[in-house]
Amino acid sequence: MKIDINRIVSINELENNFSEFCSKLKSENEVYIFQDNKPTHVIMTIEHYQNLLEGASSESNEANDDSIEKLLNKIGKRIFVDYYYIFKEDNNPEEQLPSGDNGFSLNSRRSRSSSARKIFREDLEIDALENIVQSSRLDDITLTKARKILSQETSNESLVVGANLEEDEKGHNLKIGKLARTFITKFLNENVISKYELEKMETAEYSKEVFNLNFEILKLVDRQVDIDKQKRDSKGYNRYYDLILHTDGGEYFLCSQWVENLHREAFETWLVYKLLRLLTVRVNGISANKEFTVKSVLNDCWIYVPFKVRQSLGRKFISEIRKSRVANVIEVDRVVNNSQVYKKMEE
Repeated sequence: MKIDINRIVSINELENNFSEFCSKLKSENEVYIFQDNKPTHVIMTIEHYQNLLEGASSESNEANDDSIEKLLNKIGKRIFVDYYYIFKEDNNPEEQLPSGDNGFSLNSRRSRSSSARKIFREDLEIDALENIVQSSRLDDITLTKARKILSQETSNESLVVGANLEEDEKGHNLKIGKLARTFITKFLNENVISKYELEKMETAEYSKEVFNLNFEILKLVDRQVDIDKQKRDSKGYNRYYDLILHTDGGEYFLCSQWVENLHREAFETWLVYKLLRLLTVRVNGISANKEFTVKSVLNDCWIYVPFKVRQSLGRKFISEIRKSRVANVIEVDRVVNNSQVYKKMEE
């Protein structure tokens, strides 16, 4: 192990001259603590730690892209598109694939089905569809069908509410990247994000302050520049999802550099306020004398709302009502499925 001598710190230096140690750490980003003439610990700045994690995330994403490409090649991209919903919903998709003289052998069908099941099991279907729509070798019919499926899978209409508690609980466990992609897409589609905030989300300062990201959370797409190059940073790492988000103000890339332990708390805090705004707008449109719960108003996306966010949202909404900030709404002395019931009153 080769260590830069300028990055070596002894226990005595650490104990007796902490200010000098901090200066060295700030200068070098990381230092090595030596005991008995050998390195025992590494200390680094938070910024350096984040960069290491995000670099690993990028490499993981690129490796994941390779994995998706290999899986799709085993299945056949056209086959994946043509039999998408069979792979997604059927427990025995190999029985549905064509066989006989004009079809596939049993081993081929099993191999293709196994690879497809892995894509859905690991929640990679959106990434797989994004890979397919970027392919230049597929025919127009397949590409059109793939784009339609991708649109359906990422649209608001694809967000459904679990029929029971077990299904509902699954929604709490979305990984931070998928959680961000789901709700930012939804908020853009429903104009929950103001034009002012949209512009702020294109800046590095806002993205760092609000989401703790080291890259702009949204990046405006320039159709005059190569799409792949726009997604990469100065070192060539891909920092944005392939899926392009459409708004009245333009098209955007969404940052893909989400790390669970660095970004979830910040994103969930932001999510509470955005859901509160969406909830308030929808409640204002409810007819008089109608009862509702927070869950019923947000039923198109409730399954994806993390449990802590649900709790915070419920507390904030009831606080808004008690402060008369939500017009003509009262609490009802009743709870349905652990959800407080409210009633919209006549003006």
